[in-house]
Amino acid sequence: MQHDELNRINLGCRALLVQEDGRNILIETGIGAFFSPQMKERFGVQESHHVLLDSLAAQGLTHEDIDIVLLTHLHFDHAGGLLSAWQEGAF
Repeated sequence: MQHDELNRINLGCRALLVQEDGRNILIETGIGAFFSPQMKERFGVQESHHVLLDSLAAQGLTHEDIDIVLLTHLHFDHAGGLLSAWQEGAF
């Protein structure tokens, strides 16, 4: 894979929705929208919002419809979607 001038490569963050026995099970949450603009630039994050929420909406779901979240590990690209969106001055 070709890197950019900052030695970054394009990576896709994928979540998996499993619907079983009337439950919605989400595996991974992606990056989300918690990065500050500076961190988005540093890591090359291109999306301006939490894309997973759009994907859930396309399935007729919201975050409140998720019964179980399974994270394989706690790197930001797998678990960042659990955090609140970044807001100037918020901690």
